[in-house]
Amino acid sequence: MAAESQLLRMASLTIQHTDHDNWGGGVDYYTVNLHIPIEVFVHIEPEIEAHEKRLLEVTKSIWREFEADVISSVRVLPDRTGASQDQLVQLSLAQIPAFWAANHFRLFVSHCSSRKVEVGQLKLELSTFGVSGFVAHDDIEPSLLWQAEIERALRTCEALLAIVTDDFSESLWCDQEVGYVLGRGLPVLPLQYGKAPHGFIAKVQALPLPKGHTLASRAQHIVDLLLKAPQTAASMTTALVRATAEASSFAQAKATAALLESVPGLNRAHAGLLRDALKANSQVSDAFGVPDRILRILKSHGI
Repeated sequence: MAAESQLLRMASLTIQHTDHDNWGGGVDYYTVNLHIPIEVFVHIEPEIEAHEKRLLEVTKSIWREFEADVISSVRVLPDRTGASQDQLVQLSLAQIPAFWAANHFRLFVSHCSSRKVEVGQLKLELSTFGVSGFVAHDDIEPSLLWQAEIERALRTCEALLAIVTDDFSESLWCDQEVGYVLGRGLPVLPLQYGKAPHGFIAKVQALPLPKGHTLASRAQHIVDLLLKAPQTAASMTTALVRATAEASSFAQAKATAALLESVPGLNRAHAGLLRDALKANSQVSDAFGVPDRILRILKSHGI
């Protein structure tokens, strides 16, 4: 029970009287609450019930001599005391909506319906690099309340890409989406596709779309910006490493490995994923030049 022992050491404990039974002279029932740091709770959330069950079994065993006072449940809870807004947001991410691809960077793409075809192509290209793009017309099932789903995406995204077209400011929603994400203190990347950015993002240097380029051709540049932005660098780096390690084609392995060369923050966990891929994923190990490039990158990081 090493995991449960560790939880007990880090937790603050409270006991809550939850029920009373008059039978047999009276029995009182109690719940033991273990409050653990939010960042730990988010990490172990999928296994919480299993931890609680094992802790309850042990608690009942050591408490069995007290017949009138019964420990009936153990709950592992996040400790919100002194938690920052970012930590509370992390807690809300414990259950990531299904429209975000697992282990991908979560990017909300704010756009007008006039560009939905191009934005769909951009989303597909971004997925190559481990970016899950939320595009409303693609990602909201007709049976769901669309506004609620957009709000869920805005609450759980890690950054926003604004496709600033001539009709962007005329949209009833685009400016609100930008404002929502700015209010969370997250990066907003404006991609100038006609009209210059306005309002709060006017001061942000827009990524231009040169003549003859498509939105899809800008995917790599967008990922590069996410890798360099302080708020998104760590998450985007991990997503890119996973995209490389799990590449499903030689082309993907080459494209993602090329971007890894400009990543400043690779760690030993990243190195482990990449080394395992060189052994187990033929799309990585057999891609021309990719194994040498990966080993060179790891060597440059001392890992």
